[in-house]
Amino acid sequence: MLIRSTVPGDKTDPEGTARQHATPCFCAGSTTDGTICRGDVHQSGTTVFVPGSEDGRTSMAGMKTDRAGRLIVASGATGKVFVYNTRTRAQLHVFATGRTDAFLNDTALVPNGDACILQVDVDLNSTPTTTTPASTTTDWSSPTDRRAPGPRPPGPR
Repeated sequence: MLIRSTVPGDKTDPEGTARQHATPCFCAGSTTDGTICRGDVHQSGTTVFVPGSEDGRTSMAGMKTDRAGRLIVASGATGKVFVYNTRTRAQLHVFATGRTDAFLNDTALVPNGDACILQVDVDLNSTPTTTTPASTTTDWSSPTDRRAPGPRPPGPR
């Protein structure tokens, strides 16, 4: 099924979509300012779900929703992962990697409930890193960092 929806704004640069479980709703985000829009697969338009530039979210890349109704957003060059309640729009948590030399590009959910975030190092000669914020089935405590296996090129870490 091909779905065509309009995202509000003239400079939105949409990226990343997430379909909400057991609903016709989906979210799409903007790499330009971090706006997250919400739509219905049966309608052609979307509305702003969470405005851009809120809470330090000035861009976004990948996103997923889990069965508990959370939207997990990889926020590009901000080095942060944002978690929202899909019913109330409330921000549940922000995970900060503390890195400014990486781009949080995509989100994947794994069977145990963890949300894995693909982190692309700005240094193209380095090994990609996957950051796992926390299990979506636990208390959203502190993030963990898991480096991809294998040798890393020489240079600063």
